[in-house]
Amino acid sequence: GKTMMILAHEINQPLNALSIYLFSIKKSLKKESGLIRIKEQVEKIDQLVERINHIIKQLRQFTKRSNHELSPTDLRSNIYSAWEILKLQYKVNSVHLMINGDSVVLANSIFIEQVFVNLFNNALEACRLITPYLQVDIERCDQITKVGLSDNGPGWNLSQAEYLMQPFMTTKKVGLGLGLSISQTIMQHCHGNLYIASTLDKHAQIILIFQNSELAYDK
Repeated sequence: GKTMMILAHEINQPLNALSIYLFSIKKSLKKESGLIRIKEQVEKIDQLVERINHIIKQLRQFTKRSNHELSPTDLRSNIYSAWEILKLQYKVNSVHLMINGDSVVLANSIFIEQVFVNLFNNALEACRLITPYLQVDIERCDQITKVGLSDNGPGWNLSQAEYLMQPFMTTKKVGLGLGLSISQTIMQHCHGNLYIASTLDKHAQIILIFQNSELAYDK
């Protein structure tokens, strides 16, 4: 039962994006000048379908506790890919996203992209009543990379930190309570970790710890 809940949670974002693309295509079909737009939408749909296939394949392996290949992963690229999925559901023009720094880390690209999808989604839901301001700070050290993701939402009581990391526990009116738990498990698989924190102005913050890749890094 928990496996099915996790599967439903993980494929929800790309399925929502697919629905929006299909709606846009139907509108474009009514216009003669919409063929170029349709081609772009179809290409994005193809990418999302492939993403769902990857997620299902990875989750099947994940439930069997099998080994997953870790490889050099560019964090900034993963962040933008995650944002591309979410921006269809939110008014991007009214969302401020700032990304500082970059790093190449040892990770599973598909899984790490899903981590950022989960975290961005949580941040945007927390800021529904205000203009969201999201900030990602990437700090590369000798052996690890630290990533801090903060928003301008109401934050949380740090006494709830352990509670919030448990599967199926959530403070949302509507939600499965799986995003943080799944994300922490993914980070631990990549020999890193995920921590709940708070900014100095009491807004929510997530801290991610990655192992640096040995790949030459000259940025």
